[in-house]
Amino acid sequence: MLPDLLEWYRVLEVRPGASAGEIKEAYLDLVKIWHPDRLHDETPRLRHKAEEKLKQLNMAYDHLLGHVSTVAIEQPADTASQAAEEPQIADRIRPRYFDGLWGYVDAKGKIAISPQYLYAEPFRSGLACVKADTRRYGFISAAGEFVIQPGFDRAHSFFDGLAAVQMNHKWGYIDRMGGYAIYPVFDDARSFHQHLAAVKVNGVWGFITKRGDFAIPPKYDQVDDFRRGCAWVKMPGSRTRFKIDVNGQIAETDERHLYPR
Repeated sequence: MLPDLLEWYRVLEVRPGASAGEIKEAYLDLVKIWHPDRLHDETPRLRHKAEEKLKQLNMAYDHLLGHVSTVAIEQPADTASQAAEEPQIADRIRPRYFDGLWGYVDAKGKIAISPQYLYAEPFRSGLACVKADTRRYGFISAAGEFVIQPGFDRAHSFFDGLAAVQMNHKWGYIDRMGGYAIYPVFDDARSFHQHLAAVKVNGVWGFITKRGDFAIPPKYDQVDDFRRGCAWVKMPGSRTRFKIDVNGQIAETDERHLYPR
C-alpha cells in the first residue's frame, strides 16, 4: 500500500481497502461534521480550519475513489462489475469546495456544475442535495437543474429512496418527487440504512421503518446507523455502547470503546 494512499484512508477515517460505498459514506459523515452551517457563528480561525479540512476531505475522496476504480478494472470479470458499479456512478461528478462556494467536478477534475451553492453533497440515485443562495435546501439533477425546489430548512441525501428533510424545526422524509413519505414530526433524523432510520423524539433516539412506524422504540441517547444488520447505541447514563440487531436485541457489548458522558 502506497504511503500517500494510506494517508487518504486516514483522512477519511476508513480502513485500507474500504469499498467505494464505505468511502462515500465516510466522506458524507465527515463533511456533515465540518458543515458550514455548524460553524457559521464560530471564530474566523475555526472557519478557516474547516475550509482546510474540507479541501483535505475532497482530495482524499477523489484519490480513493480513483484507486478503487483502478482496482476494480484489474479484478477478474466475475467480481469486477460489482466492485466497479459504485465508482463509475460516483466518478461522473463529485462535489468540490471552491473558496466559499460548492460546485461539482467530473472524474478529471474539470468543473461540471459551476460553484454556486453554499453546500453540496454527492449525487445519490441521480439527485444531489444542495443549499441554495436562499439558504434553503433542494435537490438538483446532474445537469444542475433543481428537480426538488429549495424549500427546506435542512436536508440530507437520498438513501433507500427517501431523504430526511427539516421544516419548521421538525424532521420528516420525502420521496424522489418531493412529496412527504413521512411527515415532519421528529426532533432530529438521520438517513435510512438497511430500511431503518434513526429519529429523535423528546431527547432520545429510536429507529423507524419507511412507513414511519417505530421498529425500535426511542430510548437511546446516542446511535449510529445500521451496517450489516446491526447498529451501535448507548443508553442514557451509560458509557458503554451496545450493538443491536434490527429487532433491538443486544448482539454485542463493547466496553473498550466508551462514549464520553
